[in-house]
Amino acid sequence: GNSPLTGVTFNTGITSNVTTYFLANNLTNYVGSMDLRGLKVEDYFDVRETTCTEILHGFNNGTWTKYWASKCNLTHNHNLSMFPTLGANIQLHENHGLTGVTHTASTAVITNYYIYECDLRNQYDLSMFTNLGGNFRIDSNSGLTKIIHTQSPQSFTNYNASNCKITGTHNLP
Repeated sequence: GNSPLTGVTFNTGITSNVTTYFLANNLTNYVGSMDLRGLKVEDYFDVRETTCTEILHGFNNGTWTKYWASKCNLTHNHNLSMFPTLGANIQLHENHGLTGVTHTASTAVITNYYIYECDLRNQYDLSMFTNLGGNFRIDSNSGLTKIIHTQSPQSFTNYNASNCKITGTHNLP
């Protein structure tokens, strides 16, 4: 809640102990990248309504309650491949310059996956998530032509892929 804050510097030379709670909201004057590679972020990550264009992370295979980076100014591709246990509540919605997200395989249960009102393009691969279910919103990505899923034992409570440009057969195994 420090809206005049324009940046944060963490020592990236030495990785700190696990940070289980990271919150940075309403940083409306933040400039550029938020470099968190010096922190081992897990469990609870919440960055909302912040004008950073990029968030950089270091590797961590801890457990997750939520990963939120919504209503920011993220652009291009957001890399989450350093979190092989990412699950639970993932929200990256309303990042109008976000064109993609890189994930790595995770068997964690995903109960919420929101990446709506972004600028996802072409095909979006979620086949690395074998426990995706719950509430799923990927709507309002006008350049999105295909979503790739793999079989999951989890049920969807809500599935919204409206206002995209999905072509051909949409396969939900």
